[in-house]
Amino acid sequence: MKRRLGKNVVIPIILIIIIFAIVYCLTQNKADDTVRVEPAVYQDLLAKYERALEDPSYPEYRVGLETPDGLYDWIFRCIGHYPVCYCIKDLNDDGKEELILGYVGIKTPLELFGRIYDEACQPFVIYTYEDEDIKLDSIAEEYIMILYEGGIVELISGGVRGHFMYFQVGETERPLDTIVEERDQEEGPRYYRCIDADDGRTTEYADITEEEFHAIRNRYATTVEVLDWKPLDGFWEPGERGFFDAVFQ
Repeated sequence: MKRRLGKNVVIPIILIIIIFAIVYCLTQNKADDTVRVEPAVYQDLLAKYERALEDPSYPEYRVGLETPDGLYDWIFRCIGHYPVCYCIKDLNDDGKEELILGYVGIKTPLELFGRIYDEACQPFVIYTYEDEDIKLDSIAEEYIMILYEGGIVELISGGVRGHFMYFQVGETERPLDTIVEERDQEEGPRYYRCIDADDGRTTEYADITEEEFHAIRNRYATTVEVLDWKPLDGFWEPGERGFFDAVFQ
């Protein structure tokens, strides 16, 4: 004989279903609180960077300078040490915005040849895109990165032989120029210009005067790009909770 469910059983079941439906809507709508950026092509990448900083379970697998997720591995050096910031701006006026990531280091302002560079957030990687494909454009590696108006990237190395390398955003496979200041305590500084082959590799150095060195540098190191830095926060939500986790936590 079939038994019918009484009202005292059906009503609680309906209430539970309604509760689950409400919780589901709330958990789904929670994503609406995520910071949205334009162009949206950078949304997922920013979430990955934030997760790398915040999620202790995030793997730090590395292949060269990039992790399998396409992140520049410098991000792992920032964990627990430096706040990370981002900026989205069309650096080279080609109608496409670049994504710049930087870190707030505790440093004194950089001074070079009587000029002070005091950007609070130090850029370390630049991304651009083609259609929906994000491309790594410039990375600082162990260099100091300075951005100038017009999409000019300057990378400066330390050491006795300081290299000043110049690139154009969007065309960083082809360096614009590389000049060198070699500091010799006994004889004083000497200056060179790198002669590159078609593949971009330096083949030899040509001697230049100090005046020529500064003339070349001043051609690129013009007005420092003003960047509107924002904290890298609000792109990644820690895990997606299921119905029962949300209700019974």
